[in-house]
Parts: sequence; structure tokens; C-alpha cells
Amino acid sequence: MTTTAKDYTAVLLAGGQSRRMGRPKALLPWKGQTIAQHLMAVVAPLVSSGLVVGTHDLPLAEGWTACLDQHPGYGPVGALATALPRLNTPYGLVLSCDLPLLDRATLHHLLAGRGDASVACFRTADGQVHPLIGVYAQSLGAHFEQALAVRHLRLLRVLRSLHPRVLPCPTALEVALTNVNTPEQYQQIYATHH
Repeated sequence: MTTTAKDYTAVLLAGGQSRRMGRPKALLPWKGQTIAQHLMAVVAPLVSSGLVVGTHDLPLAEGWTACLDQHPGYGPVGALATALPRLNTPYGLVLSCDLPLLDRATLHHLLAGRGDASVACFRTADGQVHPLIGVYAQSLGAHFEQALAVRHLRLLRVLRSLHPRVLPCPTALEVALTNVNTPEQYQQIYATHH
């Protein structure tokens, strides 16, 4: 199944409380911009538009809009329940806002491997599944609403019922999946990759 940029809206999840970081992760400096701006630039050629779901005012790149998370405090499940019904494309290319090393090659690999699956994400060699770099069909919005209604708030639990295509992440690309949750992680990655 061949898809093009017009099939995808980028969805940047920026509504977390960043308790461990102590400040909004999306606004952390990264190579002369913020992590959010970096991610908007990386994903731009792969999508027709972008949507930021969150509580923070972020500077938006051209073609991007923002909406408040309609389910604050309910994590990625709430954010996806907010975002998916708002997409005007068949799929959302979902990214968390704390991925400073994410690159286009990794996203290309995800999109190329999705096939006709309604959900696709990576698994790294250690067995960890990474659902916050993923493709989610727009039609799944109701599924996430139902998960909220019964308080299924763990994204991996919700995913299991959707039978996602979980792609092995090539070793060379695994570093791109690194997220930053604490000031120490951020400082280490910043020092290593600047």
C-alpha cells in the first residue's frame, strides 16, 4: 500500500506535565531552536499538516495548528483521543515532544514498514516498544475515547487490542528513539550531540 504526505498529519504530543524535567520538554533548547521546532522541521516533508496537542503555547511552523488536550492528566491515551478525531487525513504520524535525536530516516523507515496496518510503531533490540513514535489511523479516535471511558490509560495496553505492526528498529536508527525525561538525560544528550 503506497501512501504519500497527503495521507499524514503530524501529531506532536506536548501536553505532559514534565514533572521530572521541571520545565516543558518541548521548549528545551536544541541546536538554535527548541525540540518542538526541531521535530516540526524533521517531519515537515513527510506530512501535509501538523497538529500540536498540549497545554503550552508553542511557536508553530507553517501548516501547523494547536489544540488543547481535552483530557489533561490522562497521558498519551487522552491526547490521542483528542487528536485523532481532529485529523483531516487518514493517518496521524504521532511524535512525543522529547525526541531531540529523531531524524527523517527513522520516520521514513516507519512509514515504509507500516503496510496497511492501522497502527505501527518500533521495537528496539531490548524488546521495548516505542508507541510515541508511531502511525495511528484517524478512524481510531473512538477506540481511544472508549479506553478513556473505562480508564485504560496505559498506551501499550490499549495498543495490544489494536494489533499494531511492531517493526524491529534497525540498530543504526535506535539512537533516534532516545527521549529525555530528566535534566541529567537532557544535559548528557546535549553535550554529546551539540
